[in-house]
Amino acid sequence: MGTGEPEVVRVHTYDGRRQMFDLTVDNTHTYYVLAGATPVLVHNCDTPAPSMADNVLGPERPDANPLQGTRYTEKVQEQIKSGDNHGFPAQIDAMPTMRDTSMVRGGDGISRLHVKLPGSVNGSRGTFHWIVEADGSVNHRFFDRRMK
Repeated sequence: MGTGEPEVVRVHTYDGRRQMFDLTVDNTHTYYVLAGATPVLVHNCDTPAPSMADNVLGPERPDANPLQGTRYTEKVQEQIKSGDNHGFPAQIDAMPTMRDTSMVRGGDGISRLHVKLPGSVNGSRGTFHWIVEADGSVNHRFFDRRMK
């Protein structure tokens, strides 16, 4: 391998409903896949999981908070301190559900979880945004006053 492209090693087809196991991606512990249009967090189980591994998301838990177990990158931590549109109250991080998520593909071609929640801060209406990397880090946190 080594090209960054996934390689399917084996496929088993089953009819009907079954419990499935053994989805493994070399060198990537936690990542999102799409089940239809629903982003689902998956992780390899061979080693202790990072912080998001216990965050079971997807259609089975539409009320689950997609930000539970995430961590902010250093960049986002510095932006939060600035007090601008990145620095909205931390309590808002507890409000989104899986219903507020979609997958977006960045300019680098990598798909990421986008959490988008309409709301307001200090009387200003807008939309809260978070972008979550496959490793559970939040690399973007912003309140957009233009999106109502």
